[in-house]
Amino acid sequence: MRTLRLLPLLLLSLPAVAYETDQLVGRHKPIDSGLAIANARVDELLRTAVERTNKKTSCKGSDERTRRVLATEIDKLFSPSTYVSNRGQWEDGLGFGAYTAWLEMSEVDRLTFLDRSDIYGALRPAESMIVSAVGVCSTIELAGVRLGTDKTDHFWAQGYQYERKSKWGKKPEKAVDWGTKTEFGHYGLLTSTVFSFADLHANWRGFQFYQGLLGRESVVQRGEDGCAAVVGKFDWKDWVDDGMDEVLNPSYLPEVVEESVRKRLQADKAAICEGFDTWGADYEARRDRVIHETVNEYTVDAPKRVDQLGLVELCAPSTRPDVASAGAPNPTVGAAAGAVPVEP
Repeated sequence: MRTLRLLPLLLLSLPAVAYETDQLVGRHKPIDSGLAIANARVDELLRTAVERTNKKTSCKGSDERTRRVLATEIDKLFSPSTYVSNRGQWEDGLGFGAYTAWLEMSEVDRLTFLDRSDIYGALRPAESMIVSAVGVCSTIELAGVRLGTDKTDHFWAQGYQYERKSKWGKKPEKAVDWGTKTEFGHYGLLTSTVFSFADLHANWRGFQFYQGLLGRESVVQRGEDGCAAVVGKFDWKDWVDDGMDEVLNPSYLPEVVEESVRKRLQADKAAICEGFDTWGADYEARRDRVIHETVNEYTVDAPKRVDQLGLVELCAPSTRPDVASAGAPNPTVGAAAGAVPVEP
């Protein structure tokens, strides 16, 4: 009871990137691309960040100093914790950064899971107090990639923190170490009870964006007068990839969370597997490719990479008499019991 009385205080202190996300439930449903709308908002905020940077630097100083000021101004615009008013209960509107909050309230098409149909929807407060209280963030589609809106928070906010923790790029290993620790702590296991490798990937991609500021490929560069200027249009398709999709880059789930998720998948097996039949043909290949390509974005202290969702096993024709009797081919099945180890 005491824990429940403390819930409002805990929710008010919820980090802006503490939400979990679900790209599995409803995966077969089409989502209109939010790319154009999401890109335009980034361009708008970047122009403001550039104006503030030039005012602070007077267009003088080294590229490195200008880059640091610019990165800080971007973080100030994109990352502050912002309440979302259309999330139902009051506590559901907490935990979003400014850009992500805007996405949640924008015209971008999305799956909201406000009905708690998500894979974490059966978790009880004693199992995951934060997730049971606030649910998961929305799932959107950018450049053909399905991702939770939380990944844009990780990109902007944690990407900037990686800059700082790495001594502005001089020691990236320190950023990776810090990022891994946050998933064990207040951005992961300590709050939502999920260790998200996709979060760490989004952190890293954001770090790469900040590292590239003012460079040849950056949408912000310095002119001959020393002033920063927006010279191109930001495009999420240059930054998002399968690594931000938590179906293709699966999280580590503690035993109690894994048990709840598997029960939920079993309960919704018919719908889950009907959807899997439409999109799962290349699932294993894409999942394995992501897992093998993202091994440098977390430390050896991270949990062992395993596929705890067990989708191939769950939806195998041998477990679905209606499909087996129809003569459908039997896909490759992983380990017979539970989680399927995936070696990076």
